[in-house]
Amino acid sequence: MQGLSKYVDMALKLGAVEAVLAPVEKLVIDYRFYLKCRFGCPNWNKYWTCPSAPGFPAPWEFENIIRSYSIFLAIHTLCEEDNQKISFEIEESAFKDGFLLAFSISGCSILCNRDCTYPDSPCRYPQRARPTPSAVCIDVYKTAKLLSMNFEFGKPDWYSYVLLL
Repeated sequence: MQGLSKYVDMALKLGAVEAVLAPVEKLVIDYRFYLKCRFGCPNWNKYWTCPSAPGFPAPWEFENIIRSYSIFLAIHTLCEEDNQKISFEIEESAFKDGFLLAFSISGCSILCNRDCTYPDSPCRYPQRARPTPSAVCIDVYKTAKLLSMNFEFGKPDWYSYVLLL
């Protein structure tokens, strides 16, 4: 993880409140979040990156993909837009550094300004579209606690994850 610490520094420099590198085993996945997504999210079936969209991997399929990585970067911000921008920048930087499979799990509402073309037209930004942590059943609260990151219910906290290695 030594050479990857530059991404922690980068996230903090870009405005993250916290950034932590960790082994992927510490990314807590709980399929019950699918129920919260399906039966509680006001955005269900409104985005190409939603689990309801055709071709979106099932949570257990996504977990297999996530578990094929070994290291991830957890990013905490106080603003959704900042969180997504920082995650995208780190993913791009990691790609340029040779981590060709770097992948951000951050959501992408800033791309479309919440005006997604789903389901009538193809995604306008398929190369930049990313799922939210809840869409792939990541337990943000337990992951934050496991990584000793701050998390308070009811506060404007945003978390994203960049799979690096």
